[in-house]
Amino acid sequence: MPTEFKKEWKGAASVPENLPSIAHHVGRVVGASFDPENLGIRIKTQVGETLDLTATEDQVDRALALRAATVIAVAVEHGASHRLLIVQDANEPIDQSTRDIAVFERWSGLLEQLAK
Repeated sequence: MPTEFKKEWKGAASVPENLPSIAHHVGRVVGASFDPENLGIRIKTQVGETLDLTATEDQVDRALALRAATVIAVAVEHGASHRLLIVQDANEPIDQSTRDIAVFERWSGLLEQLAK
């Protein structure tokens, strides 16, 4: 018996105007906050903008270790809020997730059989 697909229309989809986005900033670490309720770093970007990014304790420590270098900061931005995801030396390639690779390796045998 062939698979049957059914179309169902629920109405128009809408997307909120102010969605979070991922941003990459290049600059120098110029400050850090160790307040347990407000951990974060401050970066002065190459275009002269100063950003305050909330961060974890490990990220603050990493940023301080890189304060003499130009860094790349990858952050989630939502309105005026900036949440640090990655901070690293700008001369290093950005770490790539290996999750997709691990999933495909685990399921490669089955995927090959399904392709036949």
